[in-house]
Amino acid sequence: MGGQRELIGGGGGQNCILAENLDYVTLAQKLEPVLLDVLRGDMNRWNPIIHNGIELSKQFTPEEQERTVVSAWKEILENPLTVPSASEPVSC
Repeated sequence: MGGQRELIGGGGGQNCILAENLDYVTLAQKLEPVLLDVLRGDMNRWNPIIHNGIELSKQFTPEEQERTVVSAWKEILENPLTVPSASEPVSC
């Protein structure tokens, strides 16, 4: 999945709360303290994580998204895969 290098689930650089894909029980357990703090109006322990997440997201602009997509397609089109013809043997 995308974002594996960017997402940090612990430590001083934490920028998100992570749970394995489809592990909703663990996700709920990890989100419970956040929700309880939201209800209490006390986000002090979450503010550094929120700050880190906002800082991370600043690099993902529409312009950067366009640049990376165009670059990827240029590379694909400049180096197309060759598809064997029906008369060529295919090895697996």
